[in-house]
This record gives sequence, C-alpha cells and structure tokens, in this order.
Amino acid sequence: MKDIIFKNFEEAGQTVLKFLSQKFGFNLWMITRTEGDNWIVLQCEDKGYNVIPGQVFSWADSFCSHMVLGKAPKIAPRSDEIPLYLNAPIAKKIDIKAYIDVC
Repeated sequence: MKDIIFKNFEEAGQTVLKFLSQKFGFNLWMITRTEGDNWIVLQCEDKGYNVIPGQVFSWADSFCSHMVLGKAPKIAPRSDEIPLYLNAPIAKKIDIKAYIDVC
C-alpha cells in the first residue's frame, strides 16, 4: 500500500479494512468512534456478523473500553482467555474469538 493516494478518509478506510481482512483473515474489521456512551461503526469489512456502518453499540460493552483503560491487551489471539473480554456484553452479542486494536 506504499505510495497510494486516497481521495478521502472513507476510501482510505475501506482500503485498509479490505487489506486487513485479506492479510489476517478475521471475519470483522471496523473503524469506529465514540460519542458519549455510544460506540459507532463508521466503516466495516464484515464476513458474517451483520454489522453495518452506522450501527451503534454501547461503548461500555466493548472490548475497546477495557483496552483504552489499560485493563486488557490490545491483542488477544484467544479473546475468551481474557476475563474482561469473555464477560464483556459485546461478546454475548457477537461471537468474538480474537481481538486486535489499532489506535
């Protein structure tokens, strides 16, 4: 992806999400933001979770909310081995097996 010029953030985001999906094979990659207590999906590369751009989750329910506080790792190859991730409400809604955060 060296020397690629993107028209805008959306195009860059979609290209990066597709690259990550192809390179690492995870079924879901997302670019998100928070607004108050909301965790909002801006873009996603989804292969079976039915997550869509604009979908809103609870920030407190997310793995990310624990990670940014330093309570859980940025990378969890087996997220169900991390108690905070295993018990996070998002894990009850979406079957998450591994987690990578790129800040």
